[in-house]
Amino acid sequence: MMLRRQDQLRKLYEPSESVRKYLERIRQLVEQLTRTNMNELPTISRTLIPQLEGEVSGYVETFERALAEKEKEIEALKAELEALKSKTKNQHSV
Repeated sequence: MMLRRQDQLRKLYEPSESVRKYLERIRQLVEQLTRTNMNELPTISRTLIPQLEGEVSGYVETFERALAEKEKEIEALKAELEALKSKTKNQHSV
């Protein structure tokens, strides 16, 4: 039971797999952009910048969804904690 709770808490603080994938793709695109020569910027900006915009937009949407899921998990854990507190309080008063 304690391990399950530890796993639940660990999951609350870990980014989801889809968020990690977006961050990795964004990192790769930014690295590619920083390695670009100044004279190549006009050409690369027509392809790389729209890709980067799309990845960032997708990341924000995915992050917001993941955050909403985490909020639900937090509320469920709070309810479980309150139930355990109540159960413990009732056992001590008997």
